[in-house]
Amino acid sequence: MYCKFFIQQIFLFYDRILILEKGIVKSVNKKRFMNSQDATFIVTYVDDQSKDRRGTLKVQHTNGNITFSFYGSDKHPLPTIPDNVCNLSDFTVFDISTKNPLSISFSGPNSQTQFSFIKTDDKTRFMEFIGTKVRVIHSDLNPSLFLLESIDFGESAFCTTILPNATSFKQPKRISLENYKNFTSKRDLELVHITKDCFHTDKLYNANIDDNVLFDAIKSLLTRERTSDDASYDQVKKQWKSIIPRQFSNHKNLQDLIRRLEADVNAHESLFSKYENPKRIMKIAFNVLLSYSIYNWDGALYYDGLIDLLFPFIDAFITQHGSSFDDETCESEIFTVFDVFYEENSFSELKKPAKQGFIKIILPEVGKKLENVFTELLNLLYQKHVHSLDFLRDDLSRWFVDVFNTVDIQRLWISILAFKNLQEFFESFLIALLFFVSPELNELNPLSFEEFVERFNEVKKGADLKTLLDNTLQIHEMIRDSPPPAEQ
Repeated sequence: MYCKFFIQQIFLFYDRILILEKGIVKSVNKKRFMNSQDATFIVTYVDDQSKDRRGTLKVQHTNGNITFSFYGSDKHPLPTIPDNVCNLSDFTVFDISTKNPLSISFSGPNSQTQFSFIKTDDKTRFMEFIGTKVRVIHSDLNPSLFLLESIDFGESAFCTTILPNATSFKQPKRISLENYKNFTSKRDLELVHITKDCFHTDKLYNANIDDNVLFDAIKSLLTRERTSDDASYDQVKKQWKSIIPRQFSNHKNLQDLIRRLEADVNAHESLFSKYENPKRIMKIAFNVLLSYSIYNWDGALYYDGLIDLLFPFIDAFITQHGSSFDDETCESEIFTVFDVFYEENSFSELKKPAKQGFIKIILPEVGKKLENVFTELLNLLYQKHVHSLDFLRDDLSRWFVDVFNTVDIQRLWISILAFKNLQEFFESFLIALLFFVSPELNELNPLSFEEFVERFNEVKKGADLKTLLDNTLQIHEMIRDSPPPAEQ
């Protein structure tokens, strides 16, 4: 027995030595790879005659610059002169083909190249090699797309909605938006006036709505047939109101929910300061949000900022009814409207950034519309170092609640809900917003994409919503009437 135990210990000790040795070898190999200044890979690429050609890709790192050289031979010694040479700094992103995982396309504002590896191991080595020279970032939103950044600078937010390649300029020149002058300045508009005696649900888009029908206008756009799965507000509220102290002490999730809710409502206290009794309205907001979190636990369990989406409905109700209303009735009506608004417009995706299908559809479509219909605006964005529309993602996902004041948000949301096609509205509205801020951005000479975004976020808050909504209709018509893009 002792002999058997002793032999087992020897084998265990020997295994540990092997593991340690493998770890050391792996570490040494990785260190050598990181210090390597060049690497070669067998690939197929497109030559000057636009034909696929098998050859060698030589990647060299010299004086901080990474060069791709393509040679028309897969055997050494390589030819003296390569078929094609490009620098990694020419590109901002690369993507891996979903049809051919060994195919990689590099893209930049003015450059593009594509090649395919012959061996899977070569692709892995290539990714590891460039990963030691530049920062390679990828996102769960688009697993096949990668952003390239210099290691010398801080990491920036990842971009998943890359703009299509625009016509490049050999010499930068001032972009003229003279043809779109109507879209770049505020103007006086004659708008429809909605009153109690003249209430038309088909005329609510960008309308001046009287205070005494403001909440009614919202309700008319957010209705649905009740089903057996729908619970009344009284039933939902009773679930948490009837919990006894002993049950509450064992309900850790509910305790955590209430703590977060109280903290966020108090953090938004300034929203309620304009009311005669702010604490009363804050309590209404708390009750509705707590009830809705319990009612829609999977999709709307409270997260910071959800109160921003609820507040325009609370304000619309109080604007219409004044201070003489029953709190339970107020909570019930707001709960019902908010439930339809939240569920039918996919706001549950705000908690799941890896999904956000709504965003992934609209922003690429905006890029296509810019390329096909509004090339001047696209070229202006490229001149300002804008390679992606991701800087619009947060505003779009929250329906611009952080951009406009409450009165404008009510006008905007009513207009969105009154529009026949949600996706087409947002595509046209985003282009209208880009046009409206373009005169100031045209004067800007940003040194980076981040500087552009910082300036854009300042300028957009001065946009006139009434003009934007009117421009949205005109842009929508221009897109609808434009000829289809030519087939590639």
